[in-house]
Amino acid sequence: MSELLTLGDAGSVGAVLAPTVTFHSPVADHHGCDDVAHLLTVIGRCLGRVQERVEYAAGTRFAVEFTAEVEGDPVTGVLVWQVDDNGMVQEVTLMPRPLSALHVAVAFMRSALAEDPLPSARRDDGDPSREP
Repeated sequence: MSELLTLGDAGSVGAVLAPTVTFHSPVADHHGCDDVAHLLTVIGRCLGRVQERVEYAAGTRFAVEFTAEVEGDPVTGVLVWQVDDNGMVQEVTLMPRPLSALHVAVAFMRSALAEDPLPSARRDDGDPSREP
């Protein structure tokens, strides 16, 4: 599952997520497969040269230490996930560092989500042309 950040499209990411998945980002918690898949896909576009370093497992909880780049600056992080009884990802936590790279990533995410909002935001915007 360390490829959660590099699968490339929300459909591929969503295929491994439980419907009630929760994502704990450095900024906020997000709930539901559609929103979490969308966020992980956008984060994957923000991160370059993702390389897994070490993966850990304990029962249904897993973690991977990784290195990557955010706009050319190095970042290290840990991605933690828990699976349910069916092997679907039920909870994901992302912990990147350093803070300077996180600030750049947050700005990237803000811009990307302004252009391509979360599915739940699209349903709630009052635009009748958008699908429920």
